[in-house]
Amino acid sequence: MKLLNVLTLEEARTRLSTCIRQIPRRKTSVPLTEAADHILARDITVPFDVPGFRRSAVDGYALIASDTHGAGDAIPVFLKITEQVHIGEKPLHAITHGECAYVPTGGMLPDGADSMVMVEYCDTFSDSDIAVCQAVATGNHVVFPGDDMKKGEMLLPKETRLRFQEIGALAAMGITSVPIYEPYTATIISTGNELLPPAAERNIAQIYDSNTYALSIQAEHAGLRVLHRHLVPDDRDLLRQTLTSAMADSDFVILSGGSSQGKQDLTEALFHEVSDSGIYAHGLALKPGKPTVLAWDDAGKTALIGLPGHPAAASIVFELLVSRVLKFPPVFAEPSLSAVLSVNIASSPGRETCVPVRLTDSGETLLATPILGPSGLWSPLVRADGYILIDKNREGLPAGNAVEVYLLER
Repeated sequence: MKLLNVLTLEEARTRLSTCIRQIPRRKTSVPLTEAADHILARDITVPFDVPGFRRSAVDGYALIASDTHGAGDAIPVFLKITEQVHIGEKPLHAITHGECAYVPTGGMLPDGADSMVMVEYCDTFSDSDIAVCQAVATGNHVVFPGDDMKKGEMLLPKETRLRFQEIGALAAMGITSVPIYEPYTATIISTGNELLPPAAERNIAQIYDSNTYALSIQAEHAGLRVLHRHLVPDDRDLLRQTLTSAMADSDFVILSGGSSQGKQDLTEALFHEVSDSGIYAHGLALKPGKPTVLAWDDAGKTALIGLPGHPAAASIVFELLVSRVLKFPPVFAEPSLSAVLSVNIASSPGRETCVPVRLTDSGETLLATPILGPSGLWSPLVRADGYILIDKNREGLPAGNAVEVYLLER
C-alpha cells in the first residue's frame, strides 16, 4: 500500500503560505462604505493632524490654568464669561487672565485658554460670572492637535485587513475611497457518485451535497471570492475537465472527496496531472483530516486543495489550514477561552486531534464537554461552541485538565 506524504499542520501552513505569496495580487479601489474586510493595497499616512484644533474633552469652561491656583470649595476663583462657544464653530474671542468661555465637549478652545474645568466644579452667579472651585493644571481635559493621529505618520501599513476600527480612522481623515487588493478567487468542487444537489429526487443510497455550501461560506468568510461551484461524479475525465477549467480563472481550486486511497479516489492522480509543480503533501498529521492533498501549479499560480469528503473533516481542515493562512498576517489560532475539560477524552497519538466541545458555565468556571461523532456528521459541529486541539504527543486528556477552546463562528 502506498504511504501518504504526511505533513504536520504547521508544516502544511508554511508550505501553503509560500505558495500563496506567489499568487499575483490584483489591485482596485472601492468606496469606504464597501471596504470592510478587504486588504489594504498601500500604506496610508495621515494627511493632517486629527484633531486639527485644541478640543475640549468635557463640558466646562476654557480658562488659563494659572488663574485657578489655590482655588477650592472654601476659596473659589471668580472669572468673567466672555462667550459660549458652539460646537463646530470657531470661538469669537481670545481669553486673557480673569476670563473664561463656556465650551461643550468636542468644542474648540479659544486662543489664550490652556485648560478646561468641568461644569461640576463651577457655580454661575450671572450670565457673565462664575466661581471656579477647583485648581487645574495646564492641558487639563484638553485634546491637542494630533493627539489622535499626527500628520505624516503611517497609520495603516499595506496588507492591513480593514475592520470597523480602520474604517473609522480612514473616515476621520476624510478618505472616501480605499486602495485594496482584490480578493483571491476560488472554485469549490465536491465529488462523489452518491451526492445530489439539495431538493433532487434521491434513492436510499444517495445523500445531498453539503460540502459545497459549507465550504463556499467558509471561503467567503476567509476573504475568497467564489467564482464557481461544481458537483461532479467520480468520473475521471469529467473531473479532470472541471479542474482544468477551474484553474484557468481561480487562484484556489478546492475539491472535497476523493482524497484517500480507495478505488474511486482520484484527487491525487488528477492533481499530479494538472499541476506542473505537483503534490507537496498527501496527508496531514491531524484527526480528522489525514487524507488531505495539497498541490501547486506554478505556471498558473494556482493552489490546489484536496479536502476529505466527510463534511466535518472537510470544514475542520479548511478552518485550521486555509482560513488561518489567508489571514493578514497569517494567524494559526483564533481567539480562545480557557475552560476545564468535563470528562476524560482519548486522542490519536502522532496526530493533532481536533475535538468539538460545548461550553457550559458551572458557576465557578467554564466547562468544555466533548461532542463526539464520526467526521461524516454535521451534528457535532452544529451543537459545538468551539473546538480543542490535543497535541500529537498526547494520548488524551483527563477530566479537570485546563484547555483552550477556539471558538467557532456564530
